[in-house]
Amino acid sequence: KALKTALSKNPQDAEATYTLARTYVDMEEYKKAVPYYEMAVQMEGAKPIWMYEQGILLFNLSEYPKAMASFLKAAEKGYVQSHDFKENLGYASLYSGDYDRGEKLLMEIWSKKPGNKDLLRGLAEVLYQKQQFDRSLVYCQKLMEIDANDGKALYQAGLCFQKKGEKDRGQQMCDKA
Repeated sequence: KALKTALSKNPQDAEATYTLARTYVDMEEYKKAVPYYEMAVQMEGAKPIWMYEQGILLFNLSEYPKAMASFLKAAEKGYVQSHDFKENLGYASLYSGDYDRGEKLLMEIWSKKPGNKDLLRGLAEVLYQKQQFDRSLVYCQKLMEIDANDGKALYQAGLCFQKKGEKDRGQQMCDKA
C-alpha cells in the first residue's frame, strides 16, 4: 500500500514502480507484476536488469514474443549476454517461431558445453511441440550420437517420424525405446 501511495504522489518514480513489480513477483502475483514492469522499463532511469527480469516473467507466463522483445531490449541497453541470457532468449525465440535465432543461440551454448544433453533434448522437444519435426530429428540424432542407448531420444525421433507420416518406422523406433 505504501508503494502505491508513493506512486500516486510521484507516478514517474521508476525505482518505486520497479519495486512494486518485484513485490508482486515475490508474492507470486505474476500477472499483477506485468503492468508495473511495463511502466518501469519505459521510464527514465530504467535498468537493463529490469528488462531482463520482465522477459523472464513474460516467458514464465508463456508470452514468448513479448519475452523475446524484453530480452532483446535488455541486450540493446547493455545487459550482459551470458549463457543463461542466451538460453532464455533462445527458448523464447523457438517458442515465438524464430527457429533460426533460437537454434543458433542454443547451439552456441552447446558448442561450449557439448556434454549438455538437456539442451539438445530441450531443442528436440520444443521443435516437436512447434511441429518442426525435421528440425527436432536433428537434435534427436545428436543425442543418439552421444548415447546410442538414449531411449528418450529414440522415442522422440519415433514420434517425429510418425508425425511426418512414416508410421511404421516411427513405431519401430518407439517400440525399441
